[in-house]
Amino acid sequence: MELDEIAAGAGCTGQGRRALSSSLTTLIVFITLIHVAAFVIMVMIRVRRNEADGVTGERAKVTPCAVCSEPATRWSYDGLDPNEQRNRHTGQAYSTDMAHYQPLCAAH
Repeated sequence: MELDEIAAGAGCTGQGRRALSSSLTTLIVFITLIHVAAFVIMVMIRVRRNEADGVTGERAKVTPCAVCSEPATRWSYDGLDPNEQRNRHTGQAYSTDMAHYQPLCAAH
């Protein structure tokens, strides 16, 4: 008895393995395509510009630092408000009048 006859008698033709491999490959490709499509949709949602986000199509205004004219990163109280308030927890002075705040860069 030959080896091929034994394999044929046992039902091992090798065709089942190829069909299983092909369907697994198809499943993996299909799931990968779904993931890529979901990723693209999430990126599009994230970078989409709309009015609800405060974006109207014009460039954002860059406020220069009051000291060196670099782009400002924060607003700082100038300490000149006659109605100055104090934070009761930290003791830090602040003003309710925005006219007493000036834009400053990270260096100042």
